[in-house]
Amino acid sequence: MTQTLPPLNALVVFETVAKYLSFTTAARELCITQGAVSQQIKKLEDFLGHALFLRGHPSLSLTHAGADYLPSVIEALDKIRISTAALSRKDAKGSLSVNVSPSFANQWLLSRFHLFCQKYPDIDLKINATPIRTEFGKEDVDVAIRYGAGPWPGIHCDRLSHGRVYAVCSPELLDGPHPLTTIRNLKHHLLLRNSELCLWPMWLETVGMNLAEMRQGPTFNLLYMVLQAAANGQGVALGSTVQIFDQVNTGKLVAPFKVGVISPFAYWFLTPEIKAEAPAVLAFKNWITAELQDQAHFMTENGGVFT
Repeated sequence: MTQTLPPLNALVVFETVAKYLSFTTAARELCITQGAVSQQIKKLEDFLGHALFLRGHPSLSLTHAGADYLPSVIEALDKIRISTAALSRKDAKGSLSVNVSPSFANQWLLSRFHLFCQKYPDIDLKINATPIRTEFGKEDVDVAIRYGAGPWPGIHCDRLSHGRVYAVCSPELLDGPHPLTTIRNLKHHLLLRNSELCLWPMWLETVGMNLAEMRQGPTFNLLYMVLQAAANGQGVALGSTVQIFDQVNTGKLVAPFKVGVISPFAYWFLTPEIKAEAPAVLAFKNWITAELQDQAHFMTENGGVFT
């Protein structure tokens, strides 16, 4: 007898909502509206005949049925992901030209690209770091990784991450006459700025402070310069979880206030529509997505680093 499968899209939505216990965060992760998330969860609950979540205020939690169902869903989806990656790996060969910003290359990719090369030895990876946005029609580029509001028309766009923005500084600024142990002491330190993404007004407003009362420091055109200046003890910078992960994890930077403000920007995986299903492109997308998911899981399990 044929057994009816539940709606598969709804299973992915269920897994994501259960991961964050938030419809809003799941919507950002999946690049759909919060209403679409609610519809998919209702569709799955109607199919199963059980409520999966207790919709309390302000928190969301799994019901007993949801908690019992979740491990099987995660296991099944993980098997599909692993099999898909293995199948893609068999056909993934040739050259792959990847364009990234210098900051992403410096802060994240340079310490990890060897893992991709080990997993896909038949792909000739070519990395070009430039602050200029890629014009796919005019350049020989297969993939671009960019940080911004997105998505962009005429390009196949997949959101790789969403995250919170944290104020970070050198551990040495936690001591001294104005230690960064309270947000109010921030006004005694230079705010280091990035010319492309000026997020200080948003961050300060969220924590109840005003840019006018701050000491505004120099502006750098590249984000990794901002973060390096902060690591050198020259002021306080802002960075997303992806951007600051390695330096916080190694102790070069600290997030003293443990206040993460939701960013309007994210990292995006961009490729021409005609190349979106190419084996090498899919291999790189699967790899970078898995790496960022592992990073997110680490931050969740070791929340003291960021929260």
